[in-house]
Amino acid sequence: MKPTVREGGADDTTTSGALGAACSTGTTADAEDFAPEPYGDVLIEVKNLNFLDANLYVLTGSDRRRLGMVRSQQVDTLRFGYVGPDAQIEISLIGGGTYLSDRVTVQPDDILELVIDPALDRKYWLRRR
Repeated sequence: MKPTVREGGADDTTTSGALGAACSTGTTADAEDFAPEPYGDVLIEVKNLNFLDANLYVLTGSDRRRLGMVRSQQVDTLRFGYVGPDAQIEISLIGGGTYLSDRVTVQPDDILELVIDPALDRKYWLRRR
């Protein structure tokens, strides 16, 4: 048996009207009612003691976002939006290697401190990538 498709007709408008009446309850919902809760940012205070500039990335889950660059022998504050309970920092030295920090637990509005050592390749708690 082949299905039939009706276009227009009295039955369609009746169904639409009944559906519209069933969905309206007299209350309205604003877009703000469905907006996700805003989370705070996580700040990272970076002290680059290395002699090379460093590009920094944050790894959260399967996401990788560029935070910015911290020049050699400089201090800078970078931020990223909170997206999950943990984060890992990737340090990419310009003209050097790429290193990963340990994964840390973060909360909205946390302030992390990262010191990029001059002898970064000899640090046991960083894994070269």
